[in-house]
Amino acid sequence: MNREEIIEILHRLEEIYEVDKWNINGIDLWPVIRISYAFKLLSQNETCYINNKYNEKSKNPSLITKTIRYFYYGVRNKLHRIALYIEDIWARRYYRMTISNFDTKYIFLGAHSHRVMLNGTVYNRFFDPLIEQSKLNNYLVFEYDGYNTKNRYPAKEKVVDLNKVIKGHNLERNLITELNRWEQLLDFTKDQVVDNGYSEVANEFVSYIKSPNTVRILNLLLSQYLFWNKYFDTHKVKVVYTLCYYSIPNFAIYAAAKAHNIKTIEVQHGPQSKYHPAFAAYSKVPPMGYNTLPDVFWCWDQESTIVIKDWNSSRHQAIVGGHPWLEAWRLGLFKFKLETNCKPIILYALQTFPLEDAFPGFLIRTIKETEDLHWIIRLHPRMNNISLDIKELLEVNKISNFDIHKSDLYPLPAVLSKTAVNVTFFSGVTIEAALMGIKTIVIDERGISFFTNLINQGDVIPFLSNDHIEFANLIRSVISENCQDTTGYIHPCMSIKTFMEINE
Repeated sequence: MNREEIIEILHRLEEIYEVDKWNINGIDLWPVIRISYAFKLLSQNETCYINNKYNEKSKNPSLITKTIRYFYYGVRNKLHRIALYIEDIWARRYYRMTISNFDTKYIFLGAHSHRVMLNGTVYNRFFDPLIEQSKLNNYLVFEYDGYNTKNRYPAKEKVVDLNKVIKGHNLERNLITELNRWEQLLDFTKDQVVDNGYSEVANEFVSYIKSPNTVRILNLLLSQYLFWNKYFDTHKVKVVYTLCYYSIPNFAIYAAAKAHNIKTIEVQHGPQSKYHPAFAAYSKVPPMGYNTLPDVFWCWDQESTIVIKDWNSSRHQAIVGGHPWLEAWRLGLFKFKLETNCKPIILYALQTFPLEDAFPGFLIRTIKETEDLHWIIRLHPRMNNISLDIKELLEVNKISNFDIHKSDLYPLPAVLSKTAVNVTFFSGVTIEAALMGIKTIVIDERGISFFTNLINQGDVIPFLSNDHIEFANLIRSVISENCQDTTGYIHPCMSIKTFMEINE
C-alpha cells in the first residue's frame, strides 16, 4: 500500500462517516484519529516508520561508576514507593511554579528533536532565532519530549518540562487517567451505512478505534486539554507557536486555545507533500474548521503552502513565513566552524530506515566509486543511535571517504554552506538545500512525488537506477555545473518580519 492509496482510504472514511462532527469534551477528534490511523498504515508499509532500535556502543563505565549505579538502583528499587511519592511532590511543586508566571503572553511548544547543540547551548532551530531577534521576554517554551535539566538552553528559566507539568496538574486535580473515551467514539461509527465496497476499510478502521492505542491517545489528549484550558483561563496568552502539529500535545493546546480565542501558529519543520496525511487532502472540513488544527500553517516557501491551500477552509490559513534557522545564519546571528578537507562534499540526508534500507548496494558502490569526493552522512534526529552501525558497515566495505554527523551536533546551515550536492530518499533537507541554492538528487519514488515542484524548477534531480557508475557520473555532473559559491541564500529574510506581524 503506497501513500496515495492511504490518502484514498482516508477519503473513504471521510465519505462513510460524519467525521466533521466527531467531538468529545469540546475537542474535534477527526484530525487526531485521521493522522494517527494514517501513520499506523504507514508503519505497516514503509520501513522508515518502523521503530528501529540500534545498539549504540558506549564506553565501558569505570568501577566507581558501576558501584554507584549498583547502589543507586538497588536502593531505588527497594524504596520505589518513597521515590514515587517524592516525584509526585516535585511534580506538584513544578506545576504550581509554572502556572504562577502570569506575565506569559506567548507560548512555544516543541521537542528536543527540534534542537541543535551550538557552542555548548541547545537551540531550538525554529523558535530561538525568532525569540532572540525580537528580544521577546514574556514567553515560555514548553518541551513535550526530551526535556533534560542538564541541557544548557538559551534562557533556561523560560523552558518548561510539559510532561512534568501535566503530571503535577493531574495530581492536583486528582484526575482519573483511564477515561475509556473510545466508547463514545464507537457511537460515532456504529450506525453508519457502509456500502460501495468500503466495508473492509470501515471494519479495519473500527478495529483500530477499539485498540488500546486509541484509548491511550484519547486519555492523553483530554488530560493535556484540561491543563491548557485551565492555564488559558488564568493567563492572558496572545499567541501559541508549535512544531510538528500532529503530535498529541499540539492537538490539545489548539483545542484549548480556540476556546479562548488565542491565535495558533504551526511552524513548518519538514516536508509537506501532497501525500503527507497530516498536511494533505482533507476532503471534509467543517465551516469553522477543526479546533485541533492550527489557525495558521507557517511554511518555508510557496510550494509548501499549495498542499494545504488545496483543501483548507478559510479557518486554516497557509502562509509563506520563511525559514527562521536558515535566515538567522544568513544574518550572521549564529556561527559554527565546520572542519572539512579539500574534497567536494556530498551530503547524504537519511530517513529513519533500517540500516540495510538506508544503504542499498548501489549506494555503497557509488560511495566507493567517488573516492575523490567526501560524503557527509547526516542522521535523522530520531536515529542518532545508528552511527556506529553505519561506520562498521562502510569500513567493512573498505570505504573511508565519509563522516557521520548527528543532527543535533552539526547545524544544517553550516553543513549546507560547504555542500556541493545533496543526496536523499525524501528528506525535508531537500527543501532547505533548495533555499540555499543547492541541488538535490532524490533516489526514491517518494522523493519524486514529494518534490514535484522543485523537480520542475530544476532544484531536484530524480535518480531511480541501480547503476552506481551512472549515479557517480550524475553526482560529478551536478557538482561541475554548480561549482560556484553555494553559500548564498536565494530567498529573502522574512521570518522575523512575519513573526512581528503575527504578534502585533
